[in-house]
Amino acid sequence: MQYIFHISREHQTLPIEEILSLYDIKKYKDFSEGFISLTVRNDTQLIYKKLAYTNEVYKILFFSTEKNIINKIKHINWERIYKKSFAVRVIS
Repeated sequence: MQYIFHISREHQTLPIEEILSLYDIKKYKDFSEGFISLTVRNDTQLIYKKLAYTNEVYKILFFSTEKNIINKIKHINWERIYKKSFAVRVIS
């Protein structure tokens, strides 16, 4: 599963090192300043709740081009993903 971590900017390297260490992962991708993305094999224990320097964690549901986004949205079982409300973030 792929996640985006919104990390604290209190320290330059500590938040990233904390995430990589906790998940025992070596590689990540910078999304933009204050956000990184990485692939986690199995997070059934919700390890991200232990992160001190991470503000939010977002699960990436899918990737799409602008042309195909409506088709992707229609083929997702939304009831399985959310119970009350949700927000959509577009990073371009």
